[in-house]
Amino acid sequence: MTDPLDYNELVRAFQQGDGKAFEAIYQECYQKVIWFCERRVQDKHIAEQLTQDTFQKVILEIETFKDFDKKNGFLAWLFRIAANTVTSYWRHESERRRVEQTALEKEEIQRPRFDRPEQVLLKEELGQIAFQGMPAHLKKCIVAHYWYGASYEQMMKMFNLSFFRVNFYMYEGRRIIRANLRGYYP
Repeated sequence: MTDPLDYNELVRAFQQGDGKAFEAIYQECYQKVIWFCERRVQDKHIAEQLTQDTFQKVILEIETFKDFDKKNGFLAWLFRIAANTVTSYWRHESERRRVEQTALEKEEIQRPRFDRPEQVLLKEELGQIAFQGMPAHLKKCIVAHYWYGASYEQMMKMFNLSFFRVNFYMYEGRRIIRANLRGYYP
């Protein structure tokens, strides 16, 4: 039987800059966090994104973790971050649906439909605009994830990248798409 993972030791190492310590935490906790998120949102893709957001917050906030004296202090902290991430998702989703419903009721927004030839061309043109100026390494991650459904773990293996790099590429790719499409969508 293997010894249980000493999260306190790994967290201390990560706080001191050891990236391998975070990789160990990520490998050990990823399935637990994705299961936690999926049980709350009932959608695998959303749960995967929320899990990535959770670990990104862990990376950003690891210096604030101080509960080394508690037996499961790190896991409690990690799942509190996951719970807050899910709560934030539902809050934003609820607001988005409310705004969308209000707009549709007032007939202020008509959703574009892409069933006529000129609309298909418009959709393709927006796709080209979205990727305009995006470096190839970012584009391959965005395409693999959104078009082919590759998970972050699959992209890590396919492109031989670390979790940090995949997460950063996805973040930067989405940022470029949002910037490029600003003005085309409300």
